[in-house]
Amino acid sequence: MAVIPLVLSGAMWLLTGSALVLVFAALGPLAAVANLADGWRQRRRTARRDAESFRRALAAWHAEVDRQHDTARARLALGPAAPRSSSLRVSSLQAATSEERAK
Repeated sequence: MAVIPLVLSGAMWLLTGSALVLVFAALGPLAAVANLADGWRQRRRTARRDAESFRRALAAWHAEVDRQHDTARARLALGPAAPRSSSLRVSSLQAATSEERAK
Protein backbone atom coordinates (compact mmCIF):
# COMPACT_ATOMS: atom_id res chain seq x y z
CA MET A 1 0.00 0.00 0.00
CA ALA A 2 2.78 2.45 0.85
CA VAL A 3 4.43 1.76 -2.52
CA ILE A 4 1.44 2.93 -4.59
CA PRO A 5 2.08 6.69 -4.10
CA LEU A 6 5.71 6.17 -5.13
CA VAL A 7 4.72 4.27 -8.27
CA LEU A 8 2.16 6.91 -9.21
CA SER A 9 4.67 9.69 -8.60
CA GLY A 10 7.18 7.89 -10.83
CA ALA A 11 4.54 7.60 -13.54
CA MET A 12 3.72 11.33 -13.22
CA TRP A 13 7.45 12.14 -13.50
CA LEU A 14 7.67 10.08 -16.68
CA LEU A 15 4.66 11.95 -18.10
CA THR A 16 5.59 15.47 -17.01
CA GLY A 17 9.36 15.30 -16.72
CA SER A 18 9.15 17.59 -13.68
CA ALA A 19 11.55 16.89 -10.81
CA LEU A 20 9.09 18.60 -8.45
CA VAL A 21 6.89 15.48 -8.64
CA LEU A 22 9.81 13.42 -7.28
CA VAL A 23 10.20 15.85 -4.37
CA PHE A 24 6.56 15.36 -3.46
CA ALA A 25 7.01 11.60 -3.88
CA ALA A 26 9.81 11.68 -1.30
CA LEU A 27 7.67 13.66 1.16
CA GLY A 28 5.20 10.77 1.62
CA PRO A 29 7.65 8.24 3.07
CA LEU A 30 9.44 11.02 4.95
CA ALA A 31 6.16 11.99 6.62
CA ALA A 32 5.47 8.33 7.45
CA VAL A 33 8.87 7.92 9.12
CA ALA A 34 8.44 11.20 11.02
CA ASN A 35 5.01 10.01 12.19
CA LEU A 36 6.52 6.73 13.47
CA ALA A 37 9.28 8.59 15.32
CA ASP A 38 6.74 10.95 16.89
CA GLY A 39 4.61 7.99 17.97
CA TRP A 40 7.59 6.34 19.67
CA ARG A 41 8.46 9.58 21.44
CA GLN A 42 4.86 10.06 22.63
CA ARG A 43 4.60 6.47 23.89
CA ARG A 44 7.86 6.83 25.82
CA ARG A 45 6.70 10.10 27.39
CA THR A 46 3.30 8.63 28.30
CA ALA A 47 4.92 5.51 29.76
CA ARG A 48 7.23 7.64 31.94
CA ARG A 49 4.34 9.79 33.13
CA ASP A 50 2.17 6.75 33.88
CA ALA A 51 5.00 5.00 35.73
CA GLU A 52 5.58 8.07 37.91
CA SER A 53 1.87 8.36 38.63
CA PHE A 54 1.77 4.67 39.56
CA ARG A 55 4.79 5.09 41.86
CA ARG A 56 3.09 8.01 43.66
CA ALA A 57 -0.19 6.08 44.02
CA LEU A 58 1.67 3.02 45.31
CA ALA A 59 3.59 5.12 47.85
CA ALA A 60 0.32 6.68 49.06
CA TRP A 61 -1.23 3.23 49.34
CA HIS A 62 1.76 1.94 51.34
CA ALA A 63 1.53 4.97 53.65
CA GLU A 64 -2.17 4.31 54.24
CA VAL A 65 -1.54 0.61 54.96
CA ASP A 66 1.27 1.55 57.38
CA ARG A 67 -1.02 4.06 59.10
CA GLN A 68 -3.75 1.44 59.50
CA HIS A 69 -1.22 -1.11 60.80
CA ASP A 70 0.06 1.41 63.34
CA THR A 71 -3.51 2.08 64.47
CA ALA A 72 -4.19 -1.66 64.82
CA ARG A 73 -0.92 -2.20 66.73
CA ALA A 74 -1.73 0.65 69.10
CA ARG A 75 -5.20 -0.78 69.68
CA LEU A 76 -3.74 -4.23 70.37
CA ALA A 77 -1.15 -2.75 72.74
CA LEU A 78 -3.98 -1.38 74.89
CA GLY A 79 -5.20 -4.90 75.50
CA PRO A 80 -8.47 -6.69 74.92
CA ALA A 81 -10.40 -4.57 77.44
CA ALA A 82 -9.69 -1.34 75.58
CA PRO A 83 -12.90 0.10 74.11
CA ARG A 84 -12.95 0.65 70.37
CA SER A 85 -15.83 3.08 70.09
CA SER A 86 -17.96 5.34 72.24
CA SER A 87 -20.82 2.81 72.26
CA LEU A 88 -18.46 0.20 73.72
CA ARG A 89 -17.30 2.67 76.36
CA VAL A 90 -20.89 3.30 77.41
CA SER A 91 -21.71 -0.41 77.58
CA SER A 92 -18.46 -1.06 79.50
CA LEU A 93 -19.36 1.71 81.93
CA GLN A 94 -22.87 0.30 82.34
CA ALA A 95 -21.46 -3.18 82.95
CA ALA A 96 -19.02 -1.83 85.55
CA THR A 97 -21.76 0.08 87.39
CA SER A 98 -24.07 -2.94 87.36
CA GLU A 99 -21.25 -5.10 88.79
CA GLU A 100 -20.71 -2.52 91.55
CA ARG A 101 -24.43 -2.54 92.32
CA ALA A 102 -24.39 -6.33 92.52
CA LYS A 103 -21.71 -6.24 95.24
